[in-house]
Amino acid sequence: MSIPPINLIYFLYGLAFFSMGLLVMVEGGRSSDARLRRALRPLAAFGLVHAANEWIELYVLAAPLGQPISGWLSGLRLAMLAFSFVSLAGFGSYLLATSPAVSRLILVVPLGLETVWVFGLFILRGKYPAPLIWDIADVWTRYSLAIPAATLKVCTASPETAR
Repeated sequence: MSIPPINLIYFLYGLAFFSMGLLVMVEGGRSSDARLRRALRPLAAFGLVHAANEWIELYVLAAPLGQPISGWLSGLRLAMLAFSFVSLAGFGSYLLATSPAVSRLILVVPLGLETVWVFGLFILRGKYPAPLIWDIADVWTRYSLAIPAATLKVCTASPETAR
């Protein structure tokens, strides 16, 4: 029996994020910049939680055809996906905090994104049939959390941050 290529891709994708999260968690405390040390904690959380999310997705894909996936597993996967992207936004917002006055507002960005995400889920609830709502919620999570969090991370990546 051969492994479908998509299963191998999900496994390696999860392994890459797990390795990144583990490496950042182990080596992140060695930075001389206190701001970067604080920022690396949510990045490690992003890697580890996103890896677990991808491996749950692999488990769902490996399930025999026709076997229904329980709602709690779909809910857990969606919550883990959202938490991983909120952690990525936390990483970017920590890097934006250049002064003590701004550092008090660090949580505003991730909490704002999470508020938009939850509000969107409430709007989507009940508008689609049960099996389809999980796919729609997954797409909503990626649009409302992943894209802004990744953009925030890219916008904060500057030569000053690398020092």
